[in-house]
Amino acid sequence: MRSGAGASRPDPRRPGRHVRQPAEGRIGREVPPGPSLDFTAGLGDFADTAALVANLHLVVAADMSVAYRAAATGRPARLLSRIDAGWRRLDGRSDSPSYPGLRIFRQPRHGEWDDALAQVAHALGTWAGRVAASRR
Repeated sequence: MRSGAGASRPDPRRPGRHVRQPAEGRIGREVPPGPSLDFTAGLGDFADTAALVANLHLVVAADMSVAYRAAATGRPARLLSRIDAGWRRLDGRSDSPSYPGLRIFRQPRHGEWDDALAQVAHALGTWAGRVAASRR
């Protein structure tokens, strides 16, 4: 089992997959109850990560390497970034000239994620609406 936000256990309905139960905690508000799929048990390197994100519609990450890996493979990505991330996360920009599908959401102050999470939630709603409209 990997360390992290919650306990991981095999999913009996989907062999080879794990279910992670989010830990209770605060990121602006309580983490909603309920399981989420955890595919990280099979990841060994960045090639594995690239293969995983290639099968996703959108990646939301707080890990710069995962967000950039997704964007490099042509997947839209949303990066939650600390206020002090500096030049590596293009300080002062919410986009990336190298990766058109990447959007960066920064916390306004140390330890305050509510605004960044609200902006991501709004952006995800807009993105989902566009995807749904394009499939009609």
